[in-house]
Amino acid sequence: MSVISSIEKLQIRGLPGEEQKMLVIFATHEHPLGSRPISLPGQFKVQFLLARPSRLLFPEEAPSFVTNVVGDSHLGIGAPKPGKEHTDDITGMVLDIHFEGRVHRFKCIPNEKGYMGKIQVDDIVAKDYADAESIAYRALSPFLSAWSVTMDIPLMFETIQVTDLTTHTDMLRVRAPHIAMKPAGGVGTFLSDEFCQYASLYREGMNANTPLYRFLCFYKIVESLYIRRSDKAKEAKSRGEEPRKYNEDVPLTVDAVKGLISMLYPWRQGWDDDFTIDQLLPSDAHGKRFRKIREQELKPLRDRIAHALMHSGRIETVADRLEDINAVTKWLPILRVWVRLLLRIEFPGEFQTRPIM
Repeated sequence: MSVISSIEKLQIRGLPGEEQKMLVIFATHEHPLGSRPISLPGQFKVQFLLARPSRLLFPEEAPSFVTNVVGDSHLGIGAPKPGKEHTDDITGMVLDIHFEGRVHRFKCIPNEKGYMGKIQVDDIVAKDYADAESIAYRALSPFLSAWSVTMDIPLMFETIQVTDLTTHTDMLRVRAPHIAMKPAGGVGTFLSDEFCQYASLYREGMNANTPLYRFLCFYKIVESLYIRRSDKAKEAKSRGEEPRKYNEDVPLTVDAVKGLISMLYPWRQGWDDDFTIDQLLPSDAHGKRFRKIREQELKPLRDRIAHALMHSGRIETVADRLEDINAVTKWLPILRVWVRLLLRIEFPGEFQTRPIM
């Protein structure tokens, strides 16, 4: 089987900064391209590449497979290679984790400085890629969380690679790179204090690297803007005026999403590919209005996250549950576009989409 060590030359599509999954399928004489099954029930290998916050191993525009790569962390599990003096120096660590009736062996691999850089498990039995990733993540994450809290250190994954050992295909988590921009010229626009409050929370969401927190930031903007509209409607009625009416709540179709993209991202060309549209318009959202999506999908998800992080009671959503993270990742692109649409409507003077690439 041919080995590809990097996807640097492949174009990563989709909304910049949002996570996606890339499948790599190898063609053979027995299985020409397009004929090989993507994933079958069987055995899988899952590799977790670790990284220190703000010190990713790969640049955002050039993600890579991790088979021959070891990352970094703040957790030392071995002696640095140049300083090895004894034959009994630790060269790695193994976790035998009992999970859902099976024992999985996770190999913790140190980098040259002795810090844990990758964790790999070779014996996950699952239905497909998503199932294998979920099993491995749920089994491993509690140990990382326990190390984080007891030793007071961050422990994060830069990416996850899943290999189907039956079809010999790979799935890699990647994040579409952000686009380098330049501000528009001319006289600057007056920025109201109110707009700056929303803009600061938007920037906080864009700077964050955890999907749960990003989701809360963007949803809070939506929530607050609707409260703002309600307050202004009450003020108008108290003055005997007709409240302002809005018409952005339209059924979401492919054409509607393309129209939103051209309006909110006028500098970005070639966003009409199927992948980008599918990312911004999940099947659950097709034909629905923004308000219906908020009511059926976004608000329940927001409530589970907020109750887990900020209220007393039973925790329903935590970072150790990959299903919750995947749900948040699924809705982040359309939520982010919705936020931009509302800001453009509410603050037409301050929210100007005139920057250039």
